[in-house]
Amino acid sequence: MENTYDRLQALTKGQIALIHEKSVELLEKTGFWFDSERARSIFKKHGFKVDGEIVYITSQDIEKALETVPEEFTIKARNPENDIRVGGEHFSFSNNAGAPFIVDFNGGLRTSSSKDFKNFLKLNQQLEPIGYTRELIASSQDIPAENTLLYELLWQLKLTDKPVNCVFDGGAPLLAITFGINKKKMNHDSLEGISYGVGNYNPRSPLALENSQCDRCIDLAEWGIASCISPMPMGGMTGPVTLPGLIVLQNTEVLAPLVLSQLVSPGAPVIYGILATIADMKTAVSATSAPEVGIVMRACTQMAKFYGLPTRGDVGLSDSCCVDFQAGAESAYHFVNTIRCGVNLLPGLGSLQSRGIGSFEKLVLDAEIASQIKRMLKPLEFTGDSLAMETIMNVGQKGNYLTQEHTFKHFRTEIYNPQIFTRNSYSNWEKDGLKDAYTRANEKVKQMLESYEQPPLGQSLEKDMDAFALAHYPVSMKNE
Repeated sequence: MENTYDRLQALTKGQIALIHEKSVELLEKTGFWFDSERARSIFKKHGFKVDGEIVYITSQDIEKALETVPEEFTIKARNPENDIRVGGEHFSFSNNAGAPFIVDFNGGLRTSSSKDFKNFLKLNQQLEPIGYTRELIASSQDIPAENTLLYELLWQLKLTDKPVNCVFDGGAPLLAITFGINKKKMNHDSLEGISYGVGNYNPRSPLALENSQCDRCIDLAEWGIASCISPMPMGGMTGPVTLPGLIVLQNTEVLAPLVLSQLVSPGAPVIYGILATIADMKTAVSATSAPEVGIVMRACTQMAKFYGLPTRGDVGLSDSCCVDFQAGAESAYHFVNTIRCGVNLLPGLGSLQSRGIGSFEKLVLDAEIASQIKRMLKPLEFTGDSLAMETIMNVGQKGNYLTQEHTFKHFRTEIYNPQIFTRNSYSNWEKDGLKDAYTRANEKVKQMLESYEQPPLGQSLEKDMDAFALAHYPVSMKNE
């Protein structure tokens, strides 16, 4: 969907230029730690200054890399109707990822499981506002850690036909099987503005990219899979406590890996990830819903647009441990702030406790907010029919529109109809059992899981996917 509304901006043009200048200064004078001989050899091959494990990057190097990064591209889905556009004014919602715990409807907290992961995917497939899917488990107890990443990608592809954001460590060949193409074709298509999925890698703040993350950066670029560079500096702990300093660090930690990706494959799609938070000095937790996080989101979105890069932020985040007023208020704030910033990829639905807890009910409630946001931002179309001039003239003075054919024709598509939120009178709400939004969301979760139908996959494709998975899982998953 395209966002045509106004923007929240934190920076002046002069401040944007200053942040870029200071980021360049850090990369030229302090350098960036690349914990990978493979990565450092690429830099050496292209004439970069490398001192031990530290790589120094100049302003010219950054400018050259930015020249080749695409400003927009399409992420393909198994179902072409679900393809999404990334960059520009487009935006798309997704779920929270990486939560090791689940809070049940009754408030009980437990470790997430493979069943939870699959149930989240079944909900994602049916929730219209969710444009793409993501991993939902950190390392569930019933899945060997060695298998987690490939397992998540396999079941995203099986249980949904939306674009996937979980392409890690050997997952690209599974995508190739799914779409019936090879590595050469995937790389070629990336240069034509098409990616078959999204992968992430996370710089370790401050100013470092560890060995496994270097490999992800290189592999994703070689395959032509869009990569989201997602540093997560925490103000006061792994980043400066002052917001200008935190913004400079976040920006620098995106630019350095971006240069590596373009050395590997000029034109490889890259997404500017904005995940910086601040540390709560009383509890030492990462406060994902603090107002300062919103300021950093606005500032870094401006930096990404300055560079011509697509963006990924977060919506629906809350530091609450349950689905209460705090969770709703913080989630709604994140939706409004991030949408008005102009961020493209918007995961986070279903998140609690600083991304650490997932909730089925909150996923459905956040999807309700996302639906309303999409309706509010839907561009107005001024046509003869929508202007309703003939109807206005026919009704004239002191009439009503309730019985007009024009109303019957348009009310279902023009007026948003909430699925969970209520617009009932108190007496009717009382007759319905005094159910609050949380209870109604729980009922919706149960109904959706019962009615879920797996999107068509085809026996031949599923057999090929399973064969690949069995051959590449470090620990056998034959019971799956």
